[in-house]
Amino acid sequence: WRLVGLPLLTPAFLGSLLLLFANSFAAYATAAALVSQGSPIIPLWIRSALTSEVVLGRQNFAYALALEMIVIVAVVMAGYSLLVRRTARWVR
Repeated sequence: WRLVGLPLLTPAFLGSLLLLFANSFAAYATAAALVSQGSPIIPLWIRSALTSEVVLGRQNFAYALALEMIVIVAVVMAGYSLLVRRTARWVR
């Protein structure tokens, strides 16, 4: 397993982990389902900042949070792209 199985399965496992993280981080339905656990989640902060009319002095808060989410998802997807490129080199 150490010499064959792990090197063969590691890129697929890491790729699926990265894709699942990016999907769940960006999904609003997942955030809405988890909000009952009490921890603040970024998509719900964005929604409340966009729909709230009482945000004085913090007009661009939702846009900053959305940009943060875009950067995080872009970094994760860039990591996935590098992983796929590295794996494709071994397939040849």
